Amino acid sequence: MTASTGRLLLAAVSVLAAVACQDKSKPFQQPRTPLIFEEAFELGTQIFIDKKTAIFQSVTLGEIHLPEGKIVVGDPKIEGQIPFRTRFPKGRFPVQLAVAYLPERAVNAFLRVRFSDADVVHWRLALRDGQSIKRLHLNEYYGVIADSERLFVTSAGLYRNLLHYFPNYDAFKELLSTRYNHFSGFSTIPVNADYQVVVLRSGLGKGVYAAYIGYDKNNQIAMFLIDFNVIPWWVTDGAP
Repeated sequence: MTASTGRLLLAAVSVLAAVACQDKSKPFQQPRTPLIFEEAFELGTQIFIDKKTAIFQSVTLGEIHLPEGKIVVGDPKIEGQIPFRTRFPKGRFPVQLAVAYLPERAVNAFLRVRFSDADVVHWRLALRDGQSIKRLHLNEYYGVIADSERLFVTSAGLYRNLLHYFPNYDAFKELLSTRYNHFSGFSTIPVNADYQVVVLRSGLGKGVYAAYIGYDKNNQIAMFLIDFNVIPWWVTDGAP
């Protein structure tokens, strides 16, 4: 259990990890419609956290090319990442970061890939192969491990064929490390004309971070979002 959120985590890269739950009689709840998931990307949004004001600013990091519609997110130091199960729209899509400016520092709060301009009417936890909502209980979720305090986001097509572009995985890690912008906390790194890798600081540092998929009124995918646990939206939403 984390001290800042009070939520239980199920951390999984390729293997499901079991975590004790306070109340296994209650099933997992999908998030309803946390307004901050979209408002954080709107200019001028302000909220109060622990008696401090957080002011949000949206930064466009470039585009990600998804020729297969599959996304991989992971810690650069952890090899063997598994793509999310969902097949997203194919093409090139903008990647945006919502930065929360707190009195003492700026923090990456959310990252999203925007597939359309449609409004999101419901969200679902993003899953990998081997993960099941039925295994979760109230206040549990699957997340992406950020042990090095960084995450990368890229196409599954690139990640699956890394050895076509790099002599080994260490060369891929070295590229992400040397091209990472320590000042801004994020970088978009082109591998070639087809593929890019977004690297960013993971919120407040090390942790396990959930990813969500936003659907429009026609049940079409409109957004992919990573939540860095900076904003405790679940306090009012009632879901993890």
